[in-house]
Amino acid sequence: MPGRVWVTGATGYLGTHIVPALTARGHDVIALVRDPAGAARRRDLAGCRFHAGDLLSPLTLRGAADGVDTVIHLVGILRERGAQTFESVVVDGTTAVVAEARRAGVRRLLFVSAIGADAGDPAPYLRSKGRAEELIRGSGLEWLVLRCSLVLGERGEFLRLLRRLTGPLPVVPVPGHGRYRLQPVHVADVAEIAARACERPDLWNATYPVCGPRAYELRELLRQVAGRRPRLFVPVPWPLLWAGAQLMQWLLPSPPVTPGELTLLARGNTCDPRVTEAAFGLALRPVDGLLAGEGG
Repeated sequence: MPGRVWVTGATGYLGTHIVPALTARGHDVIALVRDPAGAARRRDLAGCRFHAGDLLSPLTLRGAADGVDTVIHLVGILRERGAQTFESVVVDGTTAVVAEARRAGVRRLLFVSAIGADAGDPAPYLRSKGRAEELIRGSGLEWLVLRCSLVLGERGEFLRLLRRLTGPLPVVPVPGHGRYRLQPVHVADVAEIAARACERPDLWNATYPVCGPRAYELRELLRQVAGRRPRLFVPVPWPLLWAGAQLMQWLLPSPPVTPGELTLLARGNTCDPRVTEAAFGLALRPVDGLLAGEGG
């Protein structure tokens, strides 16, 4: 049955796919946004209501979860900027969401995490996701964690990163040996799984890996994004690439790639999605069309 769902990160890339998936199924969606007037003009947020708030200011969340059945917690960052750190946004933000959900008597809390999330991981991004998972599981609510691979979509950050690496120049730098294995998932599939989860209480109190149907080597992803344009793919030694990314991070307000992003690429990102496909009753779609710039 349709219910009332509070979505954090509703104006983010993933949120603007999950919100329409929920409203299309008849759910009453409350979107956490900083600017309700601006959000109301967005077509991808049509049909939902808004609560003005900011995870960095927990008091602004009060009342957002009143009457809510399920919280879908999406807020996260790939790059730290000023006050928006992994600690403040992912860890402290999740603490604030859990507190509001418990205050309002919410039953269920879904968290979109990442493959490799671990509270003891040396990578700040994965460490913050792991700590947030611990908060979700210890909340006392019914919980569900989606550990997503790299989410691929036309306006998504990962596809933009691949396009920045291929760029307009005839030379494409390939990090290290380029054999790091990645298994990107289509953003529409993540949205569909989150929406179906709200209607399947039997699937809760579990963690699900969410990857696409095929694993690629990084160099293969770069070749697909580059397409038929003439390109010279040049392996760049890891220490040199790392030093260059570190320098750009110091010098540029928005560098094409950060050391943290390179670290995540080099770690690899794969899983076996069959258990998730069986649980949620869907076949995860290929992403070749997106890589080639054909949409889909």
